[in-house]
Order: sequence, then C-alpha cells, then structure tokens
Amino acid sequence: MQYSLLFLTLYGLVGRFVQDEHRGLFVLAIPLSVLGLMEAFYWNGRLEYESYASYFLAPFVLGTLVGFALRSRISPTMMYGNGFGLLAAWVLQPRPQLAVAIITGALLWVGASRCPGWLALRWLKWLGVDRTAYSWSITE
Repeated sequence: MQYSLLFLTLYGLVGRFVQDEHRGLFVLAIPLSVLGLMEAFYWNGRLEYESYASYFLAPFVLGTLVGFALRSRISPTMMYGNGFGLLAAWVLQPRPQLAVAIITGALLWVGASRCPGWLALRWLKWLGVDRTAYSWSITE
C-alpha cells in the first residue's frame, strides 16, 4: 500500500508538470529508479526499515520499469540500468529479496519480449486464480 501511495503521488506530481504522457513516464521512471537503487544499496541492509516501503522498494520499482519497458513507455536501457544497479547492490550486500527481484524481473522481461503469448499459458492463468472465492467452511 505504501508503494502504491508513493507511486500515485509521484505520478500525480509528474502529470501536473509534464503534459506529454510518453515523456512523463520517462520523468516518473527517474525518481523511481533513484529511490529503488537507494533502497537496494542502503535501506535493504538495515532491518529496522523492514516495516516501511523503503525496505522493499527495489523489487517494486524493477517490476514497474519492466512493465513500462514492455509497453514501450520507456527505453529498455533505463530498465537495464536499474537491473544492473540491483545486481551491483546484490554483489555488495547479498540479500535474498534482491536476488529474487533480479531473477523475476529478468524472467518477466525475457518471457514477455521473446514469447508474447506466454502469459496466456493455461498453467499461469491457473496460478492467478483467486481460490478463496471457491473455498467454504462450516462456521456453525
């Protein structure tokens, strides 16, 4: 929720000052990348920040940049730069969440850019089904 609020705030500020949507997403990607890399290099290594969005910012930012790049809203170079920055942070501070973010971002990028229909695979759709709607329990 904290990342959503941060993203919407930045999106609103950028939209207020930049009228061109394509340029606006590029301008939005810059502070997001900076915040994500600050998280990877600084906040990620400190457990006292674990309850704040800043601790988990790098994976969210990388996912956002992958989504923007897949929709051709930003240059893939910006996404690559952020990914390589996360890789450098992982080398300096090997943390599992950074490794998972890098691997997941790479899989999403390669999967969606090389095989455009891979997200429509039946087993992937099955993984995304909300099974709580089908569960039931006896409460009385």
